[in-house]
Amino acid sequence: MSLLPLHNHGRCSKCLPPRSIVINNPRSSLRSLRLCASHAHSAGLCLGAHVTGSATHSKSVGVGLCWKPGLRGRVVCSATASELGGTHNDEHSSVSLPAIIAKDDDDVSVSGGNPNHRSIVRDPKDVIPVPPTSITDVDPTRLLGYGADLEENHPGYGDDAYTQRRADIGRAATEFAIRVRRAENEHESTIPHIQYTAEEDACWRDVLQTIKKKSQDLACPEYNAGLEDMLAALGPEATTRVPQLADVDKVLRSSPGQFRVRPVGGLLHPRSFLNALAFSTFHSTQYVRHPNEPFYTPEPDIIHELVGHLPLLMNETFADCVRHVGRASLLAPECDMWHLTKVYWYTVEFGVMHSKSVDRPLAYGAGVLSSIAELDNLAGALDNGVTFLPLNPYEPLPKISYNDGVQKFYVSVQSLRDMERKLHTFADFCENLYGQGVSLKTWRHLQSLKNPPGEVARRA
Repeated sequence: MSLLPLHNHGRCSKCLPPRSIVINNPRSSLRSLRLCASHAHSAGLCLGAHVTGSATHSKSVGVGLCWKPGLRGRVVCSATASELGGTHNDEHSSVSLPAIIAKDDDDVSVSGGNPNHRSIVRDPKDVIPVPPTSITDVDPTRLLGYGADLEENHPGYGDDAYTQRRADIGRAATEFAIRVRRAENEHESTIPHIQYTAEEDACWRDVLQTIKKKSQDLACPEYNAGLEDMLAALGPEATTRVPQLADVDKVLRSSPGQFRVRPVGGLLHPRSFLNALAFSTFHSTQYVRHPNEPFYTPEPDIIHELVGHLPLLMNETFADCVRHVGRASLLAPECDMWHLTKVYWYTVEFGVMHSKSVDRPLAYGAGVLSSIAELDNLAGALDNGVTFLPLNPYEPLPKISYNDGVQKFYVSVQSLRDMERKLHTFADFCENLYGQGVSLKTWRHLQSLKNPPGEVARRA
């Protein structure tokens, strides 16, 4: 097995948008091949780190390629045993790859062979996937739950009519997703029209009116402006009847945020959901929560989407924030997906801001904005023992609380512009890191990185 040197960086012609970490393979038959890490994997090329020299003196340390199709998708590194603790910053790189293979954690394993020259094979969960290049590459049918199969603690459990309605609506969303992926022109398929019942319309009216009153004092001004603009664009019926997703899609497309919305039959797999955000696409449910508890739902429903998520997607700055989170996920290895889900959770879903001009926290996260209990929890945060943490997407985030009542932690930003700058830098950093075949989880263990993540990201 030989490692081929990394000669230079450039642009990968197979990537849309182009990635910055590109390999120029010197093999005679592949001399003109210029690929990013992900497309290198798909071609059978593996990124690696190569250390040469004696056991006591390292002559060179560099990043290279291993031509070994049998190891497709796996990152292979080689080094002499005494040099595994060495560090080196390649002139093109902001991460110290030999330090990665030297770290003894659950992401790295050392295989046998000559004890002075071992092969280090990274855990399969650290493998960089082949990213989608358009929204049609994202699978919107990978549902994790919250479709028609309801648990015993769900308000709709045991209501056969309600369960069947959810199943029918979810099935229509899945059929739409299949049609869109097959069609050459996505506009050939129309988002399913749902004939909402009088009971469902009444639930929508009650929640909307209550949220509008509370949000005046507890939501960020961008949200209140977005909600008013969205309702006005949808027409007078939007305040009395559940809006159709097709109409909302038209409004969002023409707004400064320029997002689109697509139906989904339940809780979408995190990778599919986050990947779609990078292509300005938000997947929304269409069913309505059970009428017995109009102000509570254990999972996303159309009311949560309409009241919580979609108004702020009208805002260009916030829409960019969401796109950055999606962009960070495109090349993410499996071991980082839960962390990126948390970044989304503590910003887009449950984020708050502490503005310098307002003496109280204001909500911008959909999970707060669409929940009476969460808004009350935020309003009484000082008395409720709520902890506010500054946004730092590079470090581990608190455990996600699904079924423990209201949130015990809120992650705070100073403004939407402040969040956009942080998430933009973070997404650039992730693209660079993943492009070199390194996970964020492994990067945290690199003792050679002394600079703050923001500085590393700027250098990258």
